[in-house]
Amino acid sequence: MNDSAWAYFRKSMDMNQQVNSTLGISLCHTYFGSMYEQAHQYDKAKAEYEKAYRLMEASDDKWHSLNTLIALAGIDMATGDDGKTTARLEQAKRVADEIKSHKHLAEIYTLYYKIYKREGKYSAALADGSLFCSATPVSWVCLGCGGLQHGCHAPASCEGCGASGGHFIRSSFHPFAL
Repeated sequence: MNDSAWAYFRKSMDMNQQVNSTLGISLCHTYFGSMYEQAHQYDKAKAEYEKAYRLMEASDDKWHSLNTLIALAGIDMATGDDGKTTARLEQAKRVADEIKSHKHLAEIYTLYYKIYKREGKYSAALADGSLFCSATPVSWVCLGCGGLQHGCHAPASCEGCGASGGHFIRSSFHPFAL
């Protein structure tokens, strides 16, 4: 783990505790969780994310509590607890819809997609839209003409042949992966 990052966030935590900044303390817990997660120390990561989540829930900060809820779902997924992952994602989706956060919805659908992919449930991914949404830009292949487009969502239509968005698949699914 990066010692300078730990030193920075520990100092930040001390300062935020001195001024009693709920947001600052919560963000430090989130960063600690992220660093533990990167080191594959999932129990410690989960404990830090849960502290951050409780603080944000108590302060009614839906944006930041949603960040930690999605992070917790990621930890649950990494540790193989798909039931808990799905429950957290359902809760996160309700909040993301309520605050109209497309950024969070993309992250949520990406995690749903990963669950469905691992389980081979592509029809479920198609039904909830996660098959056509990604938290990070990906390549999309038009099944009509083979055209390639990039973005976080499948294009509404093909620039090459005019086919609808339903004709796109992630390039990683294409039988001749690009």
